[in-house]
Amino acid sequence: MAIIAFSKNVVIDYKPVYGGNRKSDKPLIFRTRHISHSAAQDFRLYLTEQLSEVESSAERNRLARELQKKHFLDFAEGVDNYILDGEENTDLEVFYETADDALMAELLRAQLSSVMLSEGQVKN
Repeated sequence: MAIIAFSKNVVIDYKPVYGGNRKSDKPLIFRTRHISHSAAQDFRLYLTEQLSEVESSAERNRLARELQKKHFLDFAEGVDNYILDGEENTDLEVFYETADDALMAELLRAQLSSVMLSEGQVKN
């Protein structure tokens, strides 16, 4: 079995499979740095610690989304071909807030998975 590895400084262009995107004439391209296993574990521990201090489930959900957004944006490098209101949007915060939940879930999983990144990596 091949071991897939990415340097923490390498930016990976990823084409999500969501909504037939990979077959599109102008597919959405998400650029990210891979999140190492240890960085992902550190984030999960930090998230668990932060959420354990909150009693309200609504507040826990809000805090979890806020921390997830920060983590996502810390590793995201850019997005191309994301159309919002008829125009291309390249602002990552706007992208995070407006993209479909299923697309964001795929991108969050891809950031944590070198296998997903390798399968969706744009090849030259």
